[in-house]
Amino acid sequence: MDEYIESGGLYEWEPTRLTIPLLGYHQVENAATAYAALQSVRTRGLAIDENAIRKGFAQVFWPGRFEILQRYPPVVIDCAHNRDSALKLRLTLDDYFPACQ
Repeated sequence: MDEYIESGGLYEWEPTRLTIPLLGYHQVENAATAYAALQSVRTRGLAIDENAIRKGFAQVFWPGRFEILQRYPPVVIDCAHNRDSALKLRLTLDDYFPACQ
């Protein structure tokens, strides 16, 4: 995971790019955390294929989490269940539907 740092910058490093269909900046943060956790367990011997990780991230579907049912007029469902998730919902609504503020 820290091969570039450990190499002293002797080889080129390129960031891992993943695709996730979940909407909202917080989902990007969540995916980055999940990826870091996967890399950590891989370094401890758990064999997880990189293609399986990419496929899993690309195909993830979480019903009821910022699920856009229709765009005009906007109909979104989200099961925000606590203060933090309600804030994330509000920020994501602002990002995807700024005209509705």
